Amino acid sequence: MIHSGCKTIRAGGESHEPSQRDMALIAAYAGRPLEPSEVLVRAMVLCSGELDRDYERFSDGVLDQFAESIPGKSLLIGHRRDAAPEGLFYRAEVVQRPGRAPAVKAWFYMLITTENEHLRKLMDAGVVRYTSIGFRCERLTCDLCGRNVHSRECPHIPGREYDGRTATATWEGCAEAVEGSLVYLGSQREAMLTKCWSDGHPDALDDETAREKLLDVAEELRAEVAARDAEIARLRSLASDGERFREELRGEVRALCALSGDRAAWEFHRPLVGAMDAAKLMEIRDRLRLRTATNAPRPAAQTPDLSPYVTRS
Repeated sequence: MIHSGCKTIRAGGESHEPSQRDMALIAAYAGRPLEPSEVLVRAMVLCSGELDRDYERFSDGVLDQFAESIPGKSLLIGHRRDAAPEGLFYRAEVVQRPGRAPAVKAWFYMLITTENEHLRKLMDAGVVRYTSIGFRCERLTCDLCGRNVHSRECPHIPGREYDGRTATATWEGCAEAVEGSLVYLGSQREAMLTKCWSDGHPDALDDETAREKLLDVAEELRAEVAARDAEIARLRSLASDGERFREELRGEVRALCALSGDRAAWEFHRPLVGAMDAAKLMEIRDRLRLRTATNAPRPAAQTPDLSPYVTRS
């Protein structure tokens, strides 16, 4: 069984003037002889053997097959296979990187046209800088049990922990790179991952166990979304209560200013109270309360009536 997917990685910005070797390789795909001034060539890291954010990696054998099969394949935008390609891959190789897993470095060319001028400028500016490989591969092997992750025999889901060990998986077997795309963000630990299972191939995820695993993940995501929605509703309620409390404080400040007869105090505070938080409003309210209590007229002292206690002779 062959599975389909795509992995995204930072493309980088390496470009150079096409050499005689480049033009000779490009000529094998061009419908007419092209001049170096007509084409833009770039090199990118198309994919690597690093453990990615899906806790998966490509085996060395798969990387070799990708490097062999990507020449002659299209450069797309966002895996849009219903649109015309923007370029063509004409060369690729597996490169060894000190202290890191090997990677597939691929070269593509674009015909310089008025229509793709904007895209070329974005690439030159480093705004468009990530690429995603569309691929087909025979199996995804669990690194814990050695079984196919998409089979009923494998109980593990990459990324979860089992007895203190995190499950990971490795793509192995027959493989083919079917396209490369320029995308919005990069991955495979060097950027951000994009995975597109079941992207038009009838044999992708046709195993019931694989579907059940994806349903489990979807259920977890739904529960997480529901919990976040509940928290958002709670915070909105608190925010509404807080706003009502602040409005009451503003009204009390206005009333206290009127009660104290200090019109200048309200004229001073009126343009400010709208932006004050509750703590500042309470501070002003308490100060006005104290001032009002201090300035309030005291009732006249009265002499108690002691006549019932006076003894008449």
